[in-house]
Amino acid sequence: MRNNQVSTDFLPTNNDTGTATLAALNVQTAGNLTLTGSTGYYLNEVYIKATVTNPSATDMTGMDFDLPWGSFLPFTFNPARSYSTCGGTLSALPGGKGGSLRGGTVPSDGECKVVVAITPGSVTGEASTNVTIFAPDGFTTTSGHRVNSVSGSTLINLYGNTLFVTAAAPKVATGARTARTISITNYAAQPIVNRRVSLSIAPQEAFVPRDIDVSCLANPSDTPTRYSIPYSAATVSGRTLSVTLRDIPGFNIDQSRRADEQLGYFVYPTRCEVLVGVQGASAGTFSNSVTMEDLANYYGPTPPAVLTRSGTASYVESPTYTINKTFSPQTVYAGQTTNLQVTAPTPTSTAYSGTNTRFRVVDVLPTGMQVDTQGFTQYGWRQLSDGSWVYLYGYPYVTTTLDPTCDEARSCTGTGVIVSPDSKTLTYYTGEGAYVPDVPILVTTFGDLINTIPTAQTSTVDSSSASIVADTSASVKVLPSIVARAFYGPNRIQSGQTTNLSMLVVNANPTRDTVRVRVPLPADVTPTGAPVTGCAGTLTQTFTTSPREVVITGATLDPNEQCTLQIPVTARTGRNASTLTTIVPAGYVTAPVSNTGNQVLTSAVLSVDPAPLCVARGATQITPQALRLTSPGTGQLAIE
Repeated sequence: MRNNQVSTDFLPTNNDTGTATLAALNVQTAGNLTLTGSTGYYLNEVYIKATVTNPSATDMTGMDFDLPWGSFLPFTFNPARSYSTCGGTLSALPGGKGGSLRGGTVPSDGECKVVVAITPGSVTGEASTNVTIFAPDGFTTTSGHRVNSVSGSTLINLYGNTLFVTAAAPKVATGARTARTISITNYAAQPIVNRRVSLSIAPQEAFVPRDIDVSCLANPSDTPTRYSIPYSAATVSGRTLSVTLRDIPGFNIDQSRRADEQLGYFVYPTRCEVLVGVQGASAGTFSNSVTMEDLANYYGPTPPAVLTRSGTASYVESPTYTINKTFSPQTVYAGQTTNLQVTAPTPTSTAYSGTNTRFRVVDVLPTGMQVDTQGFTQYGWRQLSDGSWVYLYGYPYVTTTLDPTCDEARSCTGTGVIVSPDSKTLTYYTGEGAYVPDVPILVTTFGDLINTIPTAQTSTVDSSSASIVADTSASVKVLPSIVARAFYGPNRIQSGQTTNLSMLVVNANPTRDTVRVRVPLPADVTPTGAPVTGCAGTLTQTFTTSPREVVITGATLDPNEQCTLQIPVTARTGRNASTLTTIVPAGYVTAPVSNTGNQVLTSAVLSVDPAPLCVARGATQITPQALRLTSPGTGQLAIE
């Protein structure tokens, strides 16, 4: 009920007159105060917000109240970040141990808020703390309004700087070059400057003398700052390694926003990870500890000398694994592709399950097989500058190649495959549970083809005691056919220039044959008439415009022999670059004796750039009439 007048009749009070007396009764509805606290960080900023509502019909004026906290708390009132939408004067209580509002106003049927910003000091012990703040006592107004506390208290959740040490992998094989990850968070607004951190390992372990990697991230949307500390710059004393880190940035809140209007405020402290190489020689579970000087995570006037945290690491002696492979489909025609499927290493005993071990597995394809790089349609494949292809999967690969250093130091859990420039060798980097992509394989020889990976072509990339203990093989039945693959070389020219339209032809048949090749041509690609080369036999070339194609006959090949026809062509384009595609359908490359033809269409793409325009000077002085624009192969254009 709002502040309203309610009229009522009283009983007669004058027996002489018998008249009734009319009186007015004022009924006032109380206001409400709701107290809320924030989540924040030591040595940064938190706040208390008091929201006051006035449901009455009159303004609430002269509002006074205090928001104190215990003197033992390392909290300080921050006047620059505190504010009131209730007007009045907001100031600090003695010693900065609370906020005080004097002379506030809440309009009728309205609300306002008082935000007391707090700079919390430091804490010791746990990384997080809950602090209880009680609703104010002695709330008064000059307008006579009464205010009830909806929430008798509120919590402020505080997080302090943290230090942890974890194994890069929870369980590894003995001998593995692995790492310990030292994790540091800085929730404070101040940077952690020139701080030294020390890692102590078990007697069964040893440090790996390699650079110490450091990665710091101030915000998930930023790019991490990475640097390396040379191993020689660290101090190693027995089983303890100490190193001085660069400054760890502070966590800066958005000063353009009010204390209670931050975006994502709780989520993003500055986080740093320090990776120290470690190697274990014995099986078992061992303890490690990490210490850091003055992490500013304490109560009182002086910090502790160091903050110490512990972790464990487990090692397994000589775990063994198997791998398997298959082709799908297992029966194809020559010239078709089949998918090579290699499984991730599988432990031979449940005792080895979960051991983080990375293998390098080399698969050399037999004659008649090659990787079909034209079949790399799955996202993730990319070609490198040396002509090899690579597939990366997993995190945190930080290079564009499968760098074993990444595998060792960062314990990458994904997989990767490298295909050699000649498409004949595949190198897998893989481990238990890793994803291994299918690889398309082009078969060019008829018969039963067998592909074997011997154990001698497997090894660990982390120098561990793990091993793959059995060869693995897979076979595919290839039916006789003709193999045809088209490509341009070079595959990018200027308009009017010449290139070779090449056709790889394989007689994957049991008999000697003379092959006939039909190649449909795009409208802007024309044979030059120069002789066709590349295959044995009496080669003849016929070009027709309807249909627009070039026909090559006379190429003679023995069983499973291959050759590459070179057909010189020229191509043209207009003022814009063009992409011209030549498609040779199935059945266009035939062998009459064996009565077979290519089972799969093949295509080749040629990029044609417009020829540059040249400006020539006339015999007289330079005038518009003396200019000639020349496009090579297309004549001159006179400007009159």
